[in-house]
Amino acid sequence: MDIQHTSLLLVVILTSHLFISNGSELNDKFLTEAQCISSAGDQEMCNAYLDLVSILPEKHLKPYYDCMNKILPNGIGKCSETEELYGSKEKLEELNACYKNNTDLPDGSDWTTNPDFRDFKDGVSIIGVKCLAQKRDCKKYKENEL
Repeated sequence: MDIQHTSLLLVVILTSHLFISNGSELNDKFLTEAQCISSAGDQEMCNAYLDLVSILPEKHLKPYYDCMNKILPNGIGKCSETEELYGSKEKLEELNACYKNNTDLPDGSDWTTNPDFRDFKDGVSIIGVKCLAQKRDCKKYKENEL
């Protein structure tokens, strides 16, 4: 193999790695925001998140509902002080892993890099950032009380 082919191969490998890494980072960001929403105890916030899920194209909803039936056979919970939308952080992570396993592309990229999810991810991010800010403010308030 000559130097040009070797260089081209290295570029392809590095580009693929960066693309996959970026997908992983986006998935981690999504999980952080989704967990905040799920555990916030704010039903209105959870309803806004569920509205975003419901507008996904059918081809993306089927794997979601397949995983939901497997991991949460009794369905989702409510968002309250005593209940989380997905039951627990572990259940949300399990659901996410199931969805990723059912939707990962042959090149190794995951759903977070799919343009079909842009509006969904943007919407979750808006709700998630609000949620994380509220939790941070609540934590600061409690620390100042002590």
